[in-house]
Amino acid sequence: MTIYVSIIALCLFLIISKFYSAFEGKDLLDIGEFVGGNIVRVIVGLMVTIDCAFIISIKLREFTEHIKILSFTKSPVTFIMLFFTLGMIISVHFGIESLTRSASIALPIISIGIIIVVAGSIKNFEFSNLMPIFGKGPYDIFVGGLPRVSIYSGLISLFLYLLLWENTRI
Repeated sequence: MTIYVSIIALCLFLIISKFYSAFEGKDLLDIGEFVGGNIVRVIVGLMVTIDCAFIISIKLREFTEHIKILSFTKSPVTFIMLFFTLGMIISVHFGIESLTRSASIALPIISIGIIIVVAGSIKNFEFSNLMPIFGKGPYDIFVGGLPRVSIYSGLISLFLYLLLWENTRI
């Protein structure tokens, strides 16, 4: 399922980037304004903003639930979520350069932590879930898996990052 959805998302990304190449140097808002005027520009801006807000909130909740199940079983979800939200706010404040530097320092520590968590969860592994390869059947994977492409909807942020990078380049 993961491979299938990843291939579909990659194909969609390539199609969108091909369309985007015709508007090189313009952001999504400029393209919306070119296509349909100011109203379409506002609609595109609202859609991207709402999509990003939903993605951030849903992924934050999912990640918090996973961390709670694995490590902080007695802590309330809101308490854990508060720390991740503060981390996001602080990282936005200090910018990408400080994030990169702190990530390079934290990578060995995080890697060791992941190894410890995985090693501690070995007793809960159920290897029989790996078979059969097509799970409940090819229909469930290839047709039922299409809505799961939304997992990669965060790729829209790549267009925003590329635009910011292109506009700040000297």
